[in-house]
Amino acid sequence: MSNKKRSEVKMRRLISIIIILLLLVVLLVMTNPDKENFIDWALNKAAESSDSEVENFFGDVLGKPLLNATSSREDYKLFSIFKIDTFNEERVYLGLLKNIFIKIK
Repeated sequence: MSNKKRSEVKMRRLISIIIILLLLVVLLVMTNPDKENFIDWALNKAAESSDSEVENFFGDVLGKPLLNATSSREDYKLFSIFKIDTFNEERVYLGLLKNIFIKIK
C-alpha cells in the first residue's frame, strides 16, 4: 500500500472517530437530565422499595416537595451532578441520558 493510500485510510478513520464523538456529545447534551427527571427517578426508586400503597401515596405527596427543597443540580451540559442534603449526610449522583443516575457519594 502506498503512503498516499495509508494517509487516506488514516484520515478516514480520524474523520469517522470525530463524527462518532460529535454524535455522542450531541446525544449527551440533548439528554442531560434536569432536576425534574432526577426527582421522578428518586421517587420511583423509593416506591420500588416501599411495601404498601399507603407508603407509595405518602411518598408521592410528601416526597416530591421534600426532594425539590433538599436537592440541587449542577449542570455540566453533557451530564449533571445532583446533590441531596439530609441532616447528617450528603448524597451525590451523576445523571446521564435523562434517566441514568449513578450514586457517586
